[in-house]
Amino acid sequence: MLKRILAVVAVPLAVSAAAACGGATSSSDPTSQDDALSVCASGSTLKGIDVSYYQQKIDWAQVKSSGHAFAFIRVSDGTKFEDPRFDANWSGAKEAGVVRGAYQYFRPSQDPVAQANVLLDKMGTLEPGDLPPVLDVEVTEGVGALRLQAKVHSWLQTVEAATGRKPLVYTMAGMSGSIGAQFVDYPLWVANWGVKCPRMPSKWTGWKFWQGSDHGAVPGIHEKVDLDVFNGTMSDLQAFIIATGGGVADPAHGDGGTDAAFDPDTGDAGGP
Repeated sequence: MLKRILAVVAVPLAVSAAAACGGATSSSDPTSQDDALSVCASGSTLKGIDVSYYQQKIDWAQVKSSGHAFAFIRVSDGTKFEDPRFDANWSGAKEAGVVRGAYQYFRPSQDPVAQANVLLDKMGTLEPGDLPPVLDVEVTEGVGALRLQAKVHSWLQTVEAATGRKPLVYTMAGMSGSIGAQFVDYPLWVANWGVKCPRMPSKWTGWKFWQGSDHGAVPGIHEKVDLDVFNGTMSDLQAFIIATGGGVADPAHGDGGTDAAFDPDTGDAGGP
């Protein structure tokens, strides 16, 4: 997901309050060092991935049989680029029994409600067992912190009202000065590569999902792919889906993956 932006544009990141006092500026680099709280998994984890058209055609049956329980699938990059592989990935993951969720790369320079409507139109009605939608917040595009936060709030409120599901927020510690602490009630999907335990953005003290690598190798996918883990077991994942307004997954799809501990050095979460 990270570093995969259609237009290669250098955008200044908003300066945090700490920066104004002589500290470091905020950064969307998920490997950057800062003083944020690091939080390890609470126990067993589930393997997952996040994908877009960069991964080309995916054999979802192989993904499932390799022990990957869930996948986040990109709908669009803002309003101007709808991912051409979304429909195939969305249906393919469901057919293979991979727990699926839709995410949208957020463009702060664009209308947040228009972006939310693109996601809602493409995603359609969520089915029992689907993960809640995700807002991917990793750039500022020069938008100031308060305005950015207002736009994030508008997107989240629009999607929650339309779906009845509490969305996830994907971000990283380097965005703390921009995204603010007002979204800590939303479940966190945190990005932090190459570490044993991810650092938290803003005032978050825990995470539901963690993107630990951007260069994983997964059966059924010919290109490198982002590797994720869920903080819990398959039963915990199903409980999370229910708690965020979703139904129970189809039991015919099996357990969805293998519980394991995640090794960010190898991108391996164990399993077959």
